[in-house]
Formats: sequence, structure tokens, C-alpha cells
Amino acid sequence: MGLIPTFCRALILLHKRVGLQGPLLTLGNQDVWASYDQLKSFFREMEYDYREATPLPHTSRLFRQRPEAEDFVHARTFFEMMGIEEYYDIDKFDIDSPLIMHDLNAPVPAELQDRFNLILDSGTIEHIFDVRQVMENIVRMCRESGWVVHVTPSSNYVDHGFYSFSPCFFYDYYQANGFDDFICYVLQPDPDNIYERSPYFEYSYGMNLSNLIEPGRQVLVFFAARKVRISEQLVVPTQGLYEPGLEAQPPQAGAASANGKGFVSMTERFVPAFLIPLLKPVRPLLGAARKIFSRRAEDTASSRRLRKI
Repeated sequence: MGLIPTFCRALILLHKRVGLQGPLLTLGNQDVWASYDQLKSFFREMEYDYREATPLPHTSRLFRQRPEAEDFVHARTFFEMMGIEEYYDIDKFDIDSPLIMHDLNAPVPAELQDRFNLILDSGTIEHIFDVRQVMENIVRMCRESGWVVHVTPSSNYVDHGFYSFSPCFFYDYYQANGFDDFICYVLQPDPDNIYERSPYFEYSYGMNLSNLIEPGRQVLVFFAARKVRISEQLVVPTQGLYEPGLEAQPPQAGAASANGKGFVSMTERFVPAFLIPLLKPVRPLLGAARKIFSRRAEDTASSRRLRKI
């Protein structure tokens, strides 16, 4: 998949937010769909200073038959502009001249473990059949306090790879395996015009997605997580949205009421106690109406978070 302009802008935005550092490992040769001058314009658009770098020509076989790609640069150039000079890429095929030859379906050797401060997967893991192994490899290769960044298909990518991923896959997996400080954007680029700024929004776990995803649009997950502790053994997570007992959690943590239910309902808060039994027959209707209005309010608030990058 590589680094189309939207991905470049999203990485600059993340770098601006958290200050990414090397050594960097990219999974596969990350084709940069831009020239050096175009990359400069992306930094200016994101209002972030860049370092001058020596433009290196791309080594991608994908671009060899594309006349418009004559001035496209190697991913190393882009990351040097971000101030990341120690660059590596890993692949099982030598056609794109990776610095490290390895099939990520197999465990990585000891010399690659705890080596990188930044690992970037921009359209690679969906092509690797053994998802469990490649995810374990990523965790093993990332240093403590280092970052992992994924840009992966989520929907409308039939046969692009073996898999597509929902945000909860990354949240649940990395939460269980020593990561925190999650940042997630949902991107909706136009495949027919990769230079058009893409609609996106910042995702939080389990949020309402109504009015945020355009039907028929290709959707990608941009996910970043920082390693905060070392996990000796890979933990297989349970999907948090369906974990037993979650549906019984109180909607307001720490709140309590006299009835011991763990939270104060709107009825208890505003209706005199002697009238509450009289409202029992209509409470289901009142609850349904409240959910409808709450959902509409949430949709309206969510729609304001839809931006372009």
C-alpha cells in the first residue's frame, strides 16, 4: 500500500503530537507516492517544520511502470525530513532491496528483538497469513517506550489482502501486551484521487460511528501505541466490546445512589421519590426516547469531528 499523501500527513500529525524517534523499522518497502517537493508541501500543510534531506530515488518495483512516479522518493527521505535518520526495512522478497531479509510468518531472530523505537506497518500485515506471529514479532522488536504504527484496511478492500482489521483488534491486542497511549484515526481516502485530502476522524474505543463513515468509501485504520512494559509471553486478548460483565458496568464510574445500583438515574435525580412507582409503566418508553435523543446528540457531536487530512 505504501505512503500515499494522506498517510504522510497522518504520520506528520502523529510526529507533531508525540515526537517519534528512531531507529525506525518499516514492514516492507514503503512506497512514497510523492516527490521531495510534494513532501515539503505536506509538512507546510500540517504546520510542522521539516529537516532538509537529500532526496533518494525510490526502489519500488510498483513505480517502475508509472511515468508520474519518476520523481517519487524513497521512504528514507521522508523520515529524514522528520528527523529520523536510522532507517531499516524488512521483507521476505529481495526485489525491493530491503535492508533486512526475513519472512514475518516466522519468529524474528534475537538480534532484532528490542531494537526499534518506531515500527511502521503501512499496508503489510494484511498480506501475512500468520497474523498472530507477525503481531508477536512487532511486540518483540519494539523497544520499551517505543511506538508501533499501523495503517491497515478496515472495510471495502475485498481481496486486497488476507484480512481487514477493526480498531478493536489493535486496542485489545496492544492493551493486553504492554502498550498504552493509544491514538487512532479512521481514514477514508479516495482511491481514484490519492492527492485529495481524505475525510477522517479520531476514533475512541466503542464510539458511535453514525454519520462518520460514508457508505461505499474505502476505510482504513491508522493506529499508534506506545510500549510501556515488556511482556514475557504473548497474551491472546478477549474482544473488549463483548467481554463478559462489561455490559453491567455502571455508566458513571464512582457514582452511587441510595438504591445501591451504582449510579443515579435521571428519574431518581429529578422526580420526587413518592412519584417514582407511578412512572413504572412508562419507564421503558421514557428510556427508549432518552436513548434516541442521546444518540442524535452524539451523532451531531461526532459529525463535528469529521475533518480532512
